[in-house]
Amino acid sequence: QKIFDGPAMIVGADVTHFTRSDKKPSIAAVVATADPTAAKYISRVKALYPEGERKSVEYIRDMKSVMKSILSEFGNTNKCLPGKIIYYRDGVSEGQFENTVMEELGGIQD
Repeated sequence: QKIFDGPAMIVGADVTHFTRSDKKPSIAAVVATADPTAAKYISRVKALYPEGERKSVEYIRDMKSVMKSILSEFGNTNKCLPGKIIYYRDGVSEGQFENTVMEELGGIQD
């Protein structure tokens, strides 16, 4: 059974960090539905290296290229792009929320 009337994609993302290490990258994972029944998925994993004095990266840098890759695979599978994208993001504190939204949603909208 289809979840939506038209083509749609549900996307979930999270960033995890190694503990007490400034030499290891943070790891971003993005997963998206690939079909109308939400039974098949597309996933991407990306290493995020800190810049300057920061010990971890809280937002997914270059979300535009991650989503471009995911949308390309979605398009190849469905012969169309989604009309709607629902985005779920885990692991963002209140203090990081605004910056994360601006960086990541900006990349999705591009």
